[in-house]
Amino acid sequence: MPVHVERAELPGIGVRHDILTRGGRRLSIINFRDGGRELALSDEDDPDRAEETIQLSDDEATALS
Repeated sequence: MPVHVERAELPGIGVRHDILTRGGRRLSIINFRDGGRELALSDEDDPDRAEETIQLSDDEATALS
């Protein structure tokens, strides 16, 4: 089954790209306007809240993409 990627503009912050995992969790990459990047995993009880976030270096973000 193909993975669907959703793109959401975050006004004043940047852009978020999301996928929904088979287990029902949202996995997001946030590209901040200042150039920073973050990997986020949604909270199981509240999909609009990040349970875990990880800052990514440029090299890490490139390797992940």
